[in-house]
Amino acid sequence: MRVRAEGGFTLLEVMLAISVLGVALVVYIELITISLRSIQKASNFTKATFLARTKMEELNMENDLPESAASGYFEDYPDYSWKVEITPIEIDRGSPVKPEPTGSPFGEEEPAVNVLMYKAMVRVTWEVRQHLNRVELVTLKTVLEKPPTEGLSN
Repeated sequence: MRVRAEGGFTLLEVMLAISVLGVALVVYIELITISLRSIQKASNFTKATFLARTKMEELNMENDLPESAASGYFEDYPDYSWKVEITPIEIDRGSPVKPEPTGSPFGEEEPAVNVLMYKAMVRVTWEVRQHLNRVELVTLKTVLEKPPTEGLSN
């Protein structure tokens, strides 16, 4: 009968423990890498959304929206490009909208107002590792059509 010495690990046990730790370390590093990529992707989408909203606000500030398309790059963010498309939307005109009577003391009748509707689309694109990403915002904007100026001379 053989008596085994107490108090130590066999070589096989040590090698097995090191291999389990190695596999766990590789999985942990891969999870960190995936997390960092997700953080970078979220940061890029947040930045692109902010830039698209800024460009959309510029469009909302304009009183006239002619049918057009334009594109360019952001000055502070050259990796991000933008494209704006404005298209008119046909609406059922029916009868022109008349404003509520204002009770003018002179008895003047308010002119009819025509409302024009436009679809404004802002697209921001950027490239990461040869993959094109984009954020697209779309809104509708109404603009009052300017009444014809009759009988006015300079």
